[in-house]
Amino acid sequence: MGVVRLSRGHSRWSDTRESYADAAIITCGALALSWHFLMTSYAHNASSTTFGKFIALLYPVMDLGLLYIVVRGLLFRRNKSLPLRLLAAAMGIMLVADFLYDVLSLHNAYSVGSPVDSGWLISYTLVGTAALCPAAVGSSSAKEHGRSEAAWRLPVVALAGFVPPAILFVAALLGTNTDVAALSLISVIVFALIVVRMRWMFQRIAYQNHKLAGEVATRKSLEVELRYQALHDTVTGLGNRVLFYDRLEHALTTLGRSGDSIALCFCDLDRFKTINDSRGHLVGDQTLVAAGKRLQAAVRPGDTVARFGGDEFAVLLEGIDDPDTATAIAERIVSSLRQPLTIDGHPILLSASVGVTVAHPGSTTERLLSQADSAMYEAKVAGKNQFKVFEEETHTHSPV
Repeated sequence: MGVVRLSRGHSRWSDTRESYADAAIITCGALALSWHFLMTSYAHNASSTTFGKFIALLYPVMDLGLLYIVVRGLLFRRNKSLPLRLLAAAMGIMLVADFLYDVLSLHNAYSVGSPVDSGWLISYTLVGTAALCPAAVGSSSAKEHGRSEAAWRLPVVALAGFVPPAILFVAALLGTNTDVAALSLISVIVFALIVVRMRWMFQRIAYQNHKLAGEVATRKSLEVELRYQALHDTVTGLGNRVLFYDRLEHALTTLGRSGDSIALCFCDLDRFKTINDSRGHLVGDQTLVAAGKRLQAAVRPGDTVARFGGDEFAVLLEGIDDPDTATAIAERIVSSLRQPLTIDGHPILLSASVGVTVAHPGSTTERLLSQADSAMYEAKVAGKNQFKVFEEETHTHSPV
């Protein structure tokens, strides 16, 4: 009972049942050896009574039960402390000593003080050492994670599975008598256990594949979400400065291939600081969201609207075949933003100053942003709530 209690672990049921099957296969292999060399003589002893046969068979059967417990509970563990290793060694030596004792007794060759007795003494010594080892405290409740599988586990299980048919083959080859019926039955049991073991293994693999697929899908979803958050503004949901720069640089690399140009609008909300300070940050955020929606509605499908931060927005217009197209869109932006806006029942006076610039061969990202920014400040100086187009002849610019 102590070995059974000590062998309890915290493995998942899918791992535990596979350990049960493996331990049963190894025990069946030992049963085949014990039956061929020992138990069959007890079972077919004509001079023994039924009760005598039962008592004679009970001892090796109990050893087989102990072998099953030792293999399942002590050997098939991922984390084996020193006390568990000592206890497993003690039980193994005891089982070997018991088997040798039974064989010697069967042939009247055992005597007190024979080398078999030393096996029991060694096993008792190992049990005592395991009990005195400090690591034994709390070892029965140590957590086990993952598959409790050693590198030698499957080879040992496979070898044990071959024992019953191997005995039948060798006996037939040498022409010796053997209990064919019993060994055949054990072989069938081993085969059935192997089939069940494989079924459980395939179920575990399928479960792990399903779990892995779910984790991969979750990871991909998180990657998409993180990528979106890295390229978009958290308040308005519009693209941010990083996304805008990327699209602007890409547009500049293709500039002139189709004969079309690109334009850039830089928008600054008028009196937004007053709105934010007087109405609060919540109303300020709602105002930014409303402004972003109006900007998207004012431009064409495919144009890029981004929030640069604070009350500044930028619009990238691609496929501009005529500068008048850019000015028409800028006019729609100004007109859209000046429309009456109500938030939480309070009217908000909103307008914007917009600077427009059209790219030319040799234009760079910094230069275009500087030009649009200069035009936007000109619109503010001119009275706000309007747009201005950057003119090379009348402006000087400095990089942003």
